[in-house]
Order: sequence, then C-alpha cells, then structure tokens
Amino acid sequence: LGENYSVIGNQEIWLDLDLAFFTDFIHRRSKLDLKIRMLFTENEVTKEYQKKQIEHGAEIRILPANTKLTTNLVITNSQVLIHQLLPPPTAIVTTNLSIIQTYQELFELLWESCNVLPNILESSK
Repeated sequence: LGENYSVIGNQEIWLDLDLAFFTDFIHRRSKLDLKIRMLFTENEVTKEYQKKQIEHGAEIRILPANTKLTTNLVITNSQVLIHQLLPPPTAIVTTNLSIIQTYQELFELLWESCNVLPNILESSK
C-alpha cells in the first residue's frame, strides 16, 4: 500500500460534526492508495465502523475503555493534523519531519498495545 494514514480519535464526535461530509470523505479516502490504520475510542459508532473496515480500506483498533479524546490526530508521511473536536473547531497542521516521525512512532506504540476484538473482525468478513 501507499502512504501511511494513521488516526487517533473519537469517531463518534468526529462524525457528529457533519455526518454527510465525513461519510463522503470516508468513501473518497477509501479509493486512495493509503495504508489506513485507526485507533478510536470505544463506542457504538466505532464498533459499527469497525465492522465495515475492509469496505473502507482501513484497519481499526479500539483504544482502552474509558479513553477520552477531544481531538483527532491524523498522521501522514508529509504532515500531522490535530483537529479539535470541541467548540471552537480548530486545527493545527505541521510539516516538520521530526515531529511527523515522533507522532508516527507514538502511534506505532499505541497500535501494538491495543487489542484487536476478534468477534468484531470476524463479523466483518
């Protein structure tokens, strides 16, 4: 696969901001040559999205229970985007390669520490 597209966030809050826009965004993103891996807070929206991960070209793991996030973090090979989910909506983008590498390394640590829920993955096949 192509470029890394790593996300740490709260799918439920993110989709609530503009469901139509973000549903379309997810569909368009799935057509790109990306290695999409996502770490989301545990909620029903995430569990439903996880069932469709193959359809969306993504691999999704769930963060430990009771994890609270008020931002989404998106890491690509060329930038880091931090998107505040609570009002006022703001975003910060950095293209500093050292910062990008640091965030990607932290993502990898979290990724390896999060359990995959076999029953969710099995039901998506």
